[in-house]
Order: sequence, then structure tokens, then C-alpha cells
Amino acid sequence: MRDPRTELVDISDPAAGDPDPEAPGVLLTELSEEEPVRLEDPARAYADWTDFEDEFIRLERRRDRPVEEMAAALQRTPGAVGVRLRKLGLG
Repeated sequence: MRDPRTELVDISDPAAGDPDPEAPGVLLTELSEEEPVRLEDPARAYADWTDFEDEFIRLERRRDRPVEEMAAALQRTPGAVGVRLRKLGLG
């Protein structure tokens, strides 16, 4: 069953083109009004990986975004993101 509190939404503006790779921040926001999830206890730790998350990882890897930032944006552990990067052939 899908948990709407952990749904990720792409907030980039397609009319503006690809975001500046040097710009800080991420392209995701959480639809929840609850407190942010701490990295020690990520909400999506054992959730299946989505196509959107895979594309996010590919994009952020091309921008040389640190694994820790990707993990925070995806509410995953840095180790989980590292494993996914290797599975996608990017790590």
C-alpha cells in the first residue's frame, strides 16, 4: 500500500530547462506537514525504489551531488543510495 506522506514530487520547472548543476537544493519536496525525517531513521528505508528515484539519482550523479545529500532528499540512508548507484551502474 502506498503511503502518501512519503510521496515525492518533482518541483522543477520544465519551462526553465535543466536546473543549474551548481545551484544548491534538491528537486524534491515531501507532501507531509510532519517533522522532517532524521537520517538515522529514514522513512523510506525499506520501501521499493521508484522510477522517479532512479532518475533523480542519475541526474544528481551527473551533477556530482554528494551521496549524503541524495540520501537526505530521498529519505534513504547513504548506504542504500550507494548500493542503488552500483545497481544502476553509476557507482
